[in-house]
Amino acid sequence: MLRLAVLLFWIALADSVNPATLGPAMYLATVKSPVRRVAEFTLGFFLVNFFVGVLIVAGPGDLIVTLASRPGPVARHVVELVAGVVLIGVAIALFLGRTRLAAIGDERGTELRSGHAWALGATICVAELPTAFPYFASLAAIIGSGLDLVRQIILVGFFNVVFVAPLLGVIAVVAFGGPGAEQFLRRCGDWLRRNWPVVFASVALLAGLALFGFGLGWLLAR
Repeated sequence: MLRLAVLLFWIALADSVNPATLGPAMYLATVKSPVRRVAEFTLGFFLVNFFVGVLIVAGPGDLIVTLASRPGPVARHVVELVAGVVLIGVAIALFLGRTRLAAIGDERGTELRSGHAWALGATICVAELPTAFPYFASLAAIIGSGLDLVRQIILVGFFNVVFVAPLLGVIAVVAFGGPGAEQFLRRCGDWLRRNWPVVFASVALLAGLALFGFGLGWLLAR
């Protein structure tokens, strides 16, 4: 479980470098009642992502495990291989399309409208789910781990806590950063919108290589 948690940490950290979440959070940090607004946005995103993950591991995921009569070590490491390949593919795609994706991220950062921050977080989460390949790769690794349902749900929660860690960081900066916090967040937001594909690709590549290496190393050692 510990090794899987480490891998999930790196995948979630890579996935958290996302202008679709950080951009709106940094914007909300500059409006009235910024701590409350960013906290609501973070909670809305977290709850939707977490409950979707729980539904997958407890529903079809649990059914898959049951039909497979609990996957053995080979099956679990094959899942690690596949998840690693998916992350490496995502990293390559992000790097190749970095210019276009950075432009899209910049457009999203300027399209925010007023409304309830929690609803904004939940809506963005739902919109992002169809392309949340790192999250689904992580869920596949959790399902294939052979752990009991309670520990699988704990790992789903762990992934999502790590994912929203940058948003919690935004809250901390707003709450304790003083008068210069708003200007700092604006600069960070501008930098992130320009460079997020390269940052995300770098971390995703490292996580994918680690996941692939664990699975391949074990299979070759047999």
